[in-house]
Amino acid sequence: MSVRRILVIEDDAAIRRAVVDSLKSDGYRPVGAGDGESGLQAADCDNFDLELLDSTFPGIGSPKVPSRRRESQPSAPLVTLPASAD
Repeated sequence: MSVRRILVIEDDAAIRRAVVDSLKSDGYRPVGAGDGESGLQAADCDNFDLELLDSTFPGIGSPKVPSRRRESQPSAPLVTLPASAD
């Protein structure tokens, strides 16, 4: 069985690092991206088993990233994580 590749698109560096580190410790091969544009570039250049997307960040953010992913890769496994309720 191959190691699952996961793309994490999160603008908060501390959160992104924590998610990537946690996934690594569980045996996954995560790739982190700090904004929507770099996340889209990473997604277009590689095949991921799952794409995790922060629901809010500056620049080309949600909902543009999921809609652009659906245009280029309709079957891409994409999960948008909700923003904190604090």
